[in-house]
Amino acid sequence: MSTLEIRKELHEMIDREDSSTLEGIYGLIKNYISHKEEWEMIEEAEEDIKAGRIFSTEEVKSMIESWTKKR
Repeated sequence: MSTLEIRKELHEMIDREDSSTLEGIYGLIKNYISHKEEWEMIEEAEEDIKAGRIFSTEEVKSMIESWTKKR
């Protein structure tokens, strides 16, 4: 089934459902997307760690102090 066919069938299903079911479907999709984004951020962070793109706590504190002094 192509992406276009899936979209069309989903739209047809959504059009037939009541508000309670739609709220449930909406919650599931939002939850799925949220978790997907979280996992993508975790994977990106792991890549940063492997590549050495990290800062110690002291380095971060120093950066924050320099930012607040500029104001």
